[in-house]
Formats: sequence, structure tokens, C-alpha cells
Amino acid sequence: MKHSSRIALGYLVIAIVWIGVSDWMLAALLPDAYLHVSLYKGWVFVLGTAALLKFWLGAEENRRDEIEARLQAGVVTDSLTGLRNRAAFIDHLRHAVERARREGSRFGLLYLDVDGFKDVNDTHGHAAGDAVLREVATRLRVVLRAAETAARLGGDEFVVLAETGGDFDALTRRVAAALAAPYLLSGTELPIRVSIGVARFPDDGADADAMLHAADAAMYADKRVHRGTAAP
Repeated sequence: MKHSSRIALGYLVIAIVWIGVSDWMLAALLPDAYLHVSLYKGWVFVLGTAALLKFWLGAEENRRDEIEARLQAGVVTDSLTGLRNRAAFIDHLRHAVERARREGSRFGLLYLDVDGFKDVNDTHGHAAGDAVLREVATRLRVVLRAAETAARLGGDEFVVLAETGGDFDALTRRVAAALAAPYLLSGTELPIRVSIGVARFPDDGADADAMLHAADAAMYADKRVHRGTAAP
């Protein structure tokens, strides 16, 4: 039954009960004042049911707001890690480019790839792979600051946007140190490392696509030399 139908049914039941028993109750409880009080029972019903309807409709509005919030979160959030998803991040990156152009400021972009992820999936199963991705996301949340945003682009690829205008090398070292700690599964260390590439606006790209391409290329350079810090 739809929520609106339940509200209508509840209202109908209350009306029937009130019509059926209100005269009897008033006569039993207030025999001397029955005729006087009965004149106001309609107003009592109207005010009481209005308050009840307000409560019911408010609960329905809250329920719809919660559903809308969950749907909105699904639009911008990666369901596995809770980070921003690819579409939301690309939109955020484009706005960052526009702000940087307008203000003449700088920002940094880190591109992360989880090396060994496929082997973990193949050897230990997808649940273990998902656990690794969630752990990466958790470590990023711990070390990132207010002006730094992380996202999962998909698969085992993550990005970090830093609009601090400061020392991007320090950010890279901070992220690399957090992600370099061992990844454990039931006490066994997994063969995981994270390759990191960094791009700086406007030096390495003039728009969002160019920045992503530059950071991705730097990440692959890091992967080739097997280092845990970003390629220069």
C-alpha cells in the first residue's frame, strides 16, 4: 500500500471511530455538560486530525528527503569506497581549472594506480580486492586536508586534487607514505604498491583533460621505475 493510501486510510479510521464513540464517551464522562461540550466536538476532531496529518505528512517529507539524499549521493559517490566517482571528480576538476585561470592560482593533481591489484583479485578473490580498494580510500581520507579531494576513477585508479597552491611535492610524499604501509589479509602481507604521478596546473596542462593525461603519464613513468614517489 502506498504511503498516501495509508494516510487516507488512517484518517478514515479515526473519523469512523470518532463519529461512532465520541457521543457515547462525552455522555459517559461529562453527563452534565454533554450538550454544551458536544457543540465543540467537531472542532476537536478538526484540530486533532490536522495535527495528526501534519505529523504524517512531515514524516513522509522526511522519508522522501532521505531517499533523495541517497540518490544524490549515488550520483556523485563511488559505492565501494565512498569517495567521489569519476563523473563528479571530472566536474570538480573542470571547476578547479576555471577558478585557477580566473584567479591566476595553481593546483596539483595526483594520479594513483594500485600495482598488484589484479594478482590479489585472481589469487584471493574479489572480496580481497575490494578490501584493498577500500583501504586505499581510507588512507587517503586520513592524510588529506580540507583543500584536497580524492576520487576513484574506476578499477584500481584513484586521483587526488590539491587546490592548496602550496608544496605539491610534500603532498605527494604524504600520500605515498600513507599508501606504502603493508596491506594485510588475515595476517598475510599482500603484494601491493601504489604508483603515483603528479601534474601541476598550469605547467603540465591547460585544461582538465590535459591535466589528467599528464598525471597519468607521470604515474606510468613511476610504475616503470618501480618507485613509491611520483615521477618528476
